[in-house]
Amino acid sequence: MPQFLGVEDLVGVMLQNQRKTGNPLGLDGARLARWAQGLKFNASSGTYLYTGGLYQMAAYIDSFIEALERLEGSVAGGVGLGLVKALGRLGINLSSLYSSVAEKEAVRYEGIIRNLYTLLVRQGYEFGFLGSDEQYSGVLFYDMGFDSEFQESAERLTRMLRDRGVKRLITMDPHSTLILKEVYPKFVDAFDVEVSHYLEVLEPGGATRSDKLADGVFAVHDPCLLARNLGLSDRYRDFALKAGLKIAEPQLSRRSTFCCGGPIENIAPRVSGAIAEKRCSQLGEAGGAALVACPICLSNLGRACKRKGSGPRVVDLLEVVG
Repeated sequence: MPQFLGVEDLVGVMLQNQRKTGNPLGLDGARLARWAQGLKFNASSGTYLYTGGLYQMAAYIDSFIEALERLEGSVAGGVGLGLVKALGRLGINLSSLYSSVAEKEAVRYEGIIRNLYTLLVRQGYEFGFLGSDEQYSGVLFYDMGFDSEFQESAERLTRMLRDRGVKRLITMDPHSTLILKEVYPKFVDAFDVEVSHYLEVLEPGGATRSDKLADGVFAVHDPCLLARNLGLSDRYRDFALKAGLKIAEPQLSRRSTFCCGGPIENIAPRVSGAIAEKRCSQLGEAGGAALVACPICLSNLGRACKRKGSGPRVVDLLEVVG
């Protein structure tokens, strides 16, 4: 029977980090905003690019999950999590406690966001960015059933958006998109910010292939929320095909897609890993690299396919078009 880590301890540490730094891993806001260095923004229209910190945190999540995997099922697991909670009160976050992140990984994820910035500017969009003050949406708290903690995060982010005069958000990932579009209005009074995923905003014909594997085939993985809740499977494929990518459909795709293992990687990393490895096998059978459009899928499947040894390379759509 799968063993689950102490959910309340984990959420407690994440919430402490969220209150202190604006994100559940306790990472410095300037670090998460580093991708924007040297770029120009114009917020006069009230439109902002919202990253939610998910792509930036993805490199650190890999380190975080590896630490949890070592704790899960161990005799000292409970003691370890109690220690982590105590250290969290002293301002030591889980990510930095267990492992450092290779700079090249952080730069990789930052490059994904910079590429979206370039695509938006090329198509004539002007937009602002909240910079180091940008707050995480709280979606993980909602997914895990901690509604009061989620509402706290939602109200904090909403206050910031209102203070900045934000009228419209262009989002990067399906998790932040769905939570802002459909859940915030249920938890926050008079939430009236327009929310659009970048696939809804960008014209598919405005990008070209840019990866060294672009002449190969990409097995398209549909992120669950992107396909089932946002209904963007066709737009996702149209964007890839018009950029010149050759795509293949794996076993189980579109609305019948197979989960990447998230977001339960936080409480049951081994169960999550087994799910991700099964999906890696399906994507590998389709041939070529695996194409995703979500930082959680990128992190989970990338980690699982490396662990398999023979799994496909996993890349984000924004890494292979430009």
